[in-house]
Amino acid sequence: MGATTEHFLLEKSRLVHIEKGERNYHFFYQLLAGLDETQKSKLKLTQPKDYAILNRGKCTAISEDVNDSIEFRVTCSALETVGVSEFDKNEMFSLVASFLHLGDIDFEATGESEGGKLTTKMNSSNSMSLQQIAEHLGCDADKLNECFTQRTITGRGSLITVPLDRSQSLANVKGCIKYMYSALFEFLVHKINKVSERSERAFWKTSIRAMKFAKWLQTLWLHPLLS
Repeated sequence: MGATTEHFLLEKSRLVHIEKGERNYHFFYQLLAGLDETQKSKLKLTQPKDYAILNRGKCTAISEDVNDSIEFRVTCSALETVGVSEFDKNEMFSLVASFLHLGDIDFEATGESEGGKLTTKMNSSNSMSLQQIAEHLGCDADKLNECFTQRTITGRGSLITVPLDRSQSLANVKGCIKYMYSALFEFLVHKINKVSERSERAFWKTSIRAMKFAKWLQTLWLHPLLS
């Protein structure tokens, strides 16, 4: 007996847009409530109200009955159960923190003399710089900025770089957050299925032993009685 976990229609839009009175995905709030001060300082994390993607709904707590710090410990225990190592768990925390900081990115023009290109700025003093975000994502800050503010198209065998405006660049950031969140979600689904697969193998291995034992028991006890 076993099970396979699948996912579809993951509500990625919630990451960058929530209605008034709603929260974003609960793990963001759990992370901010559950990490110790050393970990929060390393990831430059503060409170939910300080991050745009968490504060848009003007709701950062569900009720007095839900303790995000306790829920964080429950989630961490669940991650360990499905085989997520301590290293991978910390990498996940770093990635989720990057989503919060990416949500505070904005862009401004550098002037016509530079071709109207955009540079990245942070809306909150609590947020990481683009350089720090890039380090957590394992990429180059200049390349990351180019990915947000430029588009490369192919024309007649050559590559042409087209600068984007502020709204297009912000859309790229939102797309980046949604893509990475989806990839992280798929990683967890994969981990869950790996555990289910092992459980299934263990079940059948145990079942085969049980059937062999039953056959031996039948030979030992039932045959004399039926003869």
